[in-house]
Amino acid sequence: MDDDLDLQLLNESQEKAVQEALKNPFTVIQGPPGTGKTVVGVHITYHFHMKNKALEAECPNQPPSLVQDASLNENIPPKKRGILYCGPSNKSVDIVAGEL
Repeated sequence: MDDDLDLQLLNESQEKAVQEALKNPFTVIQGPPGTGKTVVGVHITYHFHMKNKALEAECPNQPPSLVQDASLNENIPPKKRGILYCGPSNKSVDIVAGEL
């Protein structure tokens, strides 16, 4: 993902939606066609990517902590941080991925 993306500017409502999404564990973005839901999704995804990158930069030499898997009775190293983006269709998710 390019850290210097040329993201489309947001209007006031879209900016509020992005800020709320960054503060909450779960967010639903909805609205009629043409209101900028995809643009909002791109911004949210980009901000989470930058947060993940900053967290990784804060502790570059820290080994990953282990996660206990009780069913296997063993420690499993965590995977790299990721972002799960869901949309109403594959096309909507593909558009966001294409913008990034």
